[in-house]
Amino acid sequence: MREHLERLLLELAIAFRIGYYFSYYHRKGVRHTDPAPGQTGCRNHSGEYRLAAGRLHGGQHVAYKKQQRLDNEIRGRQRPRATERREAAKRYEAEERQRREQLKTAVDHWHYAERIHRYLTAIEAGVADRKLRAKDEQAFAKWSEWAHWYADHVDPLIHAEPLPEKISPPINTPLPEVELTSRLRPIIDGLGIQDTNGLYGLGRDAIQAIAGDFSHAAWDEMCVVLEGLGYDVSDRRYYH
Repeated sequence: MREHLERLLLELAIAFRIGYYFSYYHRKGVRHTDPAPGQTGCRNHSGEYRLAAGRLHGGQHVAYKKQQRLDNEIRGRQRPRATERREAAKRYEAEERQRREQLKTAVDHWHYAERIHRYLTAIEAGVADRKLRAKDEQAFAKWSEWAHWYADHVDPLIHAEPLPEKISPPINTPLPEVELTSRLRPIIDGLGIQDTNGLYGLGRDAIQAIAGDFSHAAWDEMCVVLEGLGYDVSDRRYYH
């Protein structure tokens, strides 16, 4: 739209020049004259004007195109800078929101941890003064240890590491004592496996070699049984 308007203004300026020169030659009394000796055609000053006007128009057009190209280059440099600033502002706003949310969460957790610590201090003081009595002292001591750890864990100024999970290790069990389906039992007996440690060391290829089409179901059941007994089967693919 802007380029169309600029072109229209240029054409109006040229039309104004044409009217000016036409009026000038008219005032001077320019007429068509016979050709000079040795020349053909007729001398026509309006034709000379048209040529001059054409040269003027051509020069203006070249200048206009040059300026248009320069303006386009300027706009081409302006837009990336504006886009970069816009994106930088968006990144800053997102980072600022995240910082504020993190700060609010940290303050909330700190207050929460302080409340837990005050609560535990009050309980332990009551037990020490015999104003409170634990029904199961061993269970209370275990709970108190966990509660202190949890308060330190949620406190952003301390952030204690997670307590190690106390999961009992798997116990090697004789296979006759392990509950197996009627489909899996003969397969395991045929492999000569005596206990769950031996079953755990059994590979999928061995099951497939003896179970055939039933190998997938047998492998799934074997993994379920081993996991239920505490063996780590996280690296084995089977249907849970």
